[in-house]
Amino acid sequence: MLPRWRGRLDDAQVSLVVEGGARLALERGTPRLRVTLAGGAAQEARPEHGRTALGALALAVHCQRDVGPGDRIETDVTTQAVAWTVQGPGILRAVRCLLGDDPSVEALRLARAEAVARAEARWDLAWVARALDPDRPGRLAPRGEADTLRTLPAAVVRRWLTTARQRARLSVRGRHPHPERASRRASTEGSS
Repeated sequence: MLPRWRGRLDDAQVSLVVEGGARLALERGTPRLRVTLAGGAAQEARPEHGRTALGALALAVHCQRDVGPGDRIETDVTTQAVAWTVQGPGILRAVRCLLGDDPSVEALRLARAEAVARAEARWDLAWVARALDPDRPGRLAPRGEADTLRTLPAAVVRRWLTTARQRARLSVRGRHPHPERASRRASTEGSS
């Protein structure tokens, strides 16, 4: 269930502010929504280097199973933010999942394998980051390093996700081919 909201609903766009200050904007166009949590990998200490990337990817893998086969969730991790871009008609289901679910054990396993493969492909970036900033390598290499990603405990990933959701500023922006349909759905869900 979406939180309470206030805002504008009309034929051209949906513009809502939900509890906690998160913003949701849908305009005519390709169904696409970007959910961003401020606070990326810059503060990761060496023992947890890659937890932001692993957590974001695990949540995307988990939520991908909640949306339809025509929907796609992409993950982008930087030093300053984590973002998920959702494309397809299952946008609202995906947003609910991204903002409320914890990744399953299976999703974490699959995400870990993908994150390790990505880190191994760019091992040089993690090596340089460790050499230049040994205490906070996430400032330079937000996707982590393979050795750390292999052994990072699931509890650390889940703790990061909980903390990120509680403390981070949230921004949601996107496009919907028929904002009036999204507004009818949001008005039904937002008033509960």
